[in-house]
Amino acid sequence: IRQIEGFRKIFKGPMLVWDYTTNFTEYLLPMANLPVLQPNLKYFRDLGVWYMFEQGNHGGWHGEFAELKGWLISRWLWDPDLDETKLYRRFIEGYYGKAAAPYIYKYIKLLNETIRNSTKSQAVGIWNTVSDRPEYFDDAFLKNAAGLWDVAEAAVKDDTEKSYNVRMGALPIRYIQCLKYAKTVNPTSDAQALEKGREYARKFI
Repeated sequence: IRQIEGFRKIFKGPMLVWDYTTNFTEYLLPMANLPVLQPNLKYFRDLGVWYMFEQGNHGGWHGEFAELKGWLISRWLWDPDLDETKLYRRFIEGYYGKAAAPYIYKYIKLLNETIRNSTKSQAVGIWNTVSDRPEYFDDAFLKNAAGLWDVAEAAVKDDTEKSYNVRMGALPIRYIQCLKYAKTVNPTSDAQALEKGREYARKFI
């Protein structure tokens, strides 16, 4: 912040800022930066930045809240003052379904609180790996998070499109669960490891 504000005092011409909004090491890894997207854009706007480039998930489908973040950013780039609550409601209820929306909101709150209560000095990084964020491996967090996505999917089970969207939204948690499971299975010493892995994977299909 000090650097860009100091530069702005010297340079009064058009300024372009290239901002990152996703994790470029593991696109599926939860990244609790939703609360800062709008404040960041307001800050740059107030600083007199003329052009903004927000680089998000371009490396794969259904990265962590890629669709939601794309929706929010595209609107705040035009008007950073648009009401956050209304935008959230419009997208989440429209994309995941009104019946699933309450559980998606709860998951977002859980994720943000997990990061906010983290003891790590760097709360969110664009190059984090799973090993950098041990709180994501916490059994209580994973159980609560997976449970919310399960209930959300069940709430829209009769809507093929909405249930698919919810299932894809849950991929970051499933991703961590599978990684965590893989670390506990030794296929060279457990003859049933392959079948156990298949049975575990069936939970997410």
